[in-house]
Amino acid sequence: MPNYYVDISDYMEEKISIMKEYKNEIKESPFPRNEQAIRGLAKYRAAACNVEYAEAFRVIKEIET
Repeated sequence: MPNYYVDISDYMEEKISIMKEYKNEIKESPFPRNEQAIRGLAKYRAAACNVEYAEAFRVIKEIET
């Protein structure tokens, strides 16, 4: 269960472009690493924090500086 979200809206196109460089890792749907799946998951995560695209993480321990 994620408890920390990062807005990646400004970087989504760059993320897709970089992922396309890994030709052996990107395959057609329903494989989880394809452009449609990457965008879909980022949209799904974004719905939890009211942005266009997001990545989600589970923070286990936070260290304040």
